[in-house]
Amino acid sequence: MNELQSVIGFNEEMLDDAGSSAFAGLAGTEAENVTDQLLDDDEVTCWTCGSEVDQEQIESRIETLQERRETMTEEIETVEAEVEELESEDYSAVLDLHKEANQLEYELGKLETDLERVDSNVREIENRIAEQDEIESRLD
Repeated sequence: MNELQSVIGFNEEMLDDAGSSAFAGLAGTEAENVTDQLLDDDEVTCWTCGSEVDQEQIESRIETLQERRETMTEEIETVEAEVEELESEDYSAVLDLHKEANQLEYELGKLETDLERVDSNVREIENRIAEQDEIESRLD
């Protein structure tokens, strides 16, 4: 990051300092004729390293990098869509499990209530049997 920031800073300084000799050399001020200065030159001088490169090579590089960027962007979008789908599937699965757990808790509550009612009925019947045994003993 530091190296990139220094290169970017250098480039910005070069653009701001349009009167410098380096910039004048890049612009092709060595040509005597204004018309010659306006004509496209096949080679471009890099102001960071000073090497000369064919303009077509730069354009071919810029295009390659743009295509790569588009491909990477598409891959990122695809992965993000997959992640979003998986998250929604996971969320849906969690919701289904919560619904099932709630249903089971409801059924458990019903069964516990039924058990309490049956226990109560059993106690009542046992009390009646005990009373009946007591009444039969009195009668005897």
